[in-house]
Amino acid sequence: MIITEQKPLDEVIESLGARTKVFLVGCGDCATACRTGGEAEIQKIKKMMEEKGITITGLCIPDATCVAAKLKTALAPHLAALRQTEAVVVFSCGLGAQSFRD
Repeated sequence: MIITEQKPLDEVIESLGARTKVFLVGCGDCATACRTGGEAEIQKIKKMMEEKGITITGLCIPDATCVAAKLKTALAPHLAALRQTEAVVVFSCGLGAQSFRD
């Protein structure tokens, strides 16, 4: 298992720049175990971002974000929301973020 650490929310929001339509991706494996990107954390982040005027277009928590096949399967039902999105914030390890990018 990989250990993850959540960045401060203000830093995440600052990195979005003018983008206000955001899709959130968590991870059901390491980030859930570390409490940095599981269901509870993503729901909390969603609420906090909405309070700052950011529109959350959707969210998804694949079983393991770093496994490309699981990621694609989990994201498939969200394609319409992803097309409406200006930015995606991935709460996982670096491999999970890279898998999403790929």
